[in-house]
Amino acid sequence: MQHYVTINHQNMGRILGAAKALNTSNKYVTDLILDSITYNWSISVAIESAISTRYKFRLSERHLPYVEQYANKRHISLTVALNLILNDYFLDQIGTEKPKQSQIVTNQINSQPKQHNLRGNALLQQLKA
Repeated sequence: MQHYVTINHQNMGRILGAAKALNTSNKYVTDLILDSITYNWSISVAIESAISTRYKFRLSERHLPYVEQYANKRHISLTVALNLILNDYFLDQIGTEKPKQSQIVTNQINSQPKQHNLRGNALLQQLKA
């Protein structure tokens, strides 16, 4: 039995960007992502979002048990389950990219109070003496 699912436009945009970078089809990239999730592969592809609409595609038989289990566990449809799986995957990919400028600034700010604390403690020691 063939199972068709519709991928939402946010996920499909990322899939199109990866397909363009790999010079391959959307179905291949989607299967590759699901394989990487299923088999815990580490794939690093620069994924740029492309403008897209929804995309309906046939879910591979090898991914059906994983997506069905995910859907049954949450009492949702296969389409919603696949879109949630892809959302999680893309969010993890974004989280493992280089740190944002705000994170670098925060780390620098966090390191400065330690110096001030040391000076403050030294001043307090002098005042107590």
